[in-house]
Amino acid sequence: MTGRLLLSGLAFAAAALVILSTIYPWWVMNVREIVTNRMSYIHIYAYGLVHNMTELRQWVLRHETPPHLMLAAKAYLYGSAALAAAAAVLILKSRAKPASKLLVGLGALYLLYTLAFLPVLHEGTSTAPEKIPMQGELWIFLYEYSLHVVTYFDTGYYLSIISSLLLLAAGLLAARVLKDDKRG
Repeated sequence: MTGRLLLSGLAFAAAALVILSTIYPWWVMNVREIVTNRMSYIHIYAYGLVHNMTELRQWVLRHETPPHLMLAAKAYLYGSAALAAAAAVLILKSRAKPASKLLVGLGALYLLYTLAFLPVLHEGTSTAPEKIPMQGELWIFLYEYSLHVVTYFDTGYYLSIISSLLLLAAGLLAARVLKDDKRG
């Protein structure tokens, strides 16, 4: 019983982290115009891009996520969290085999989703008017304007990696630890 409670708690924690990883940005770019000290930003979440950019508007518009894809991504993300919570309930009900398969599948898919973000981000940053680093800072001094650009991976990205690994671990542990259950 204790093993089922711990594994179920691990699966619930992973589901909560999936939701948290959608709330926090995965990647942030802050742009400060040096002369006017005006700040602009791009926040990339698990489901798409949010910004208030005016300086690099055409570049940003090329990379904005269409609304229907944002909706599909949100459905996938929240559906994954709901399925992970359902798997946690299955573990409590001694149904280890289906819960294990579900958790391993969800963890593997979410890890792929998370890692697939890197080439997408690289393509976006490398096609900018100035080569923007994926993480770091850039000073742009031109006759018309001067900008200070700071980019970094934010909390949501790290939470997505942790949650996908927790889903995988919970699934693999459920298969191994609860294999003696008669109903699992």
